Amino acid sequence: MAQYSLPAGCNTPTGRCWIYFYDKKYGIIIFAGAAFLSIARVYLGAHYPTDVLAGAAVGVGSAYIISKLFSRYFRY
Repeated sequence: MAQYSLPAGCNTPTGRCWIYFYDKKYGIIIFAGAAFLSIARVYLGAHYPTDVLAGAAVGVGSAYIISKLFSRYFRY
């Protein structure tokens, strides 16, 4: 697995995490899909579990920061 990187790029998109902070109903569905994708990537051997956890942490952290900045400067 030398060609795989940390964090896992498939788990870092902030868009799906930001939906949770914007709309809890759809966010739970999106998080469930992201969790399934993450488990599948580890199961298939595409990533180590630490890669997936690091990617998820980057995605959730950046989505939280963007959500707070967005809500501070814009009304939605």
